Amino acid sequence: MFRINDCEKYGLALQTIAGAGLRNIVVSTSDVATELFSQKAFNGFEKLMPIDRINGRIELAPTVKKIKQLTGDKAELALNLITYNKTYEKVLANMFGSIFVCDDQTTARKLCYENNGIGRFNCITLQGDLYKTDGVMSGGSQTQ
Repeated sequence: MFRINDCEKYGLALQTIAGAGLRNIVVSTSDVATELFSQKAFNGFEKLMPIDRINGRIELAPTVKKIKQLTGDKAELALNLITYNKTYEKVLANMFGSIFVCDDQTTARKLCYENNGIGRFNCITLQGDLYKTDGVMSGGSQTQ
């Protein structure tokens, strides 16, 4: 569904963002999803993402540009770090469209927790440490 543009540099961060979402099943419509559930097409619990219903938010280009200027190019919108078929844009925007990949923890904390005049944003470091605007943090166990 997508390819990481620089897997060596961004792979860990993007895989951490996607997490269990990489196992989601993408279907064309909610009718298809309903039919699959009705037919008990799965052996266990599955999460379906119907393209016609999924919502994905993508940070606007002017905001991304301001963030890159503010951080000295130490942050990039995760969605901009992958190549994908536009058919799946809403699905991938749901995962990657509103989180920034940051070179380091200082940059991630700055974008996530400080009021920079452009808002606060969920961020992940290249090492996989996640900083969320709701105060939740995760990470610390990944090594490169």
